[in-house]
Amino acid sequence: MLKDFAPALKGADEIVLTDIYAAGESPIEGTTIERLLATFPAGSLVTYLARKGLAESLLPAYAPAISPADPGRGRHHPGGG
Repeated sequence: MLKDFAPALKGADEIVLTDIYAAGESPIEGTTIERLLATFPAGSLVTYLARKGLAESLLPAYAPAISPADPGRGRHHPGGG
């Protein structure tokens, strides 16, 4: 599974990864964020942000790039464009 992850995202402009945690299923043995990050080729625009404090990290870093008026980005709110 790890070897398929990076190629599946190769068309992304930017990738932000956070900690891996089980969401009701058993963890996959040997799967770690470090091993996952290592599957991306050198020069890939991949950022790791720890789950703790994730919202605080994302907002300042990405708020300038996300505008409700930009139809290609962000969430669209009724009446917001």
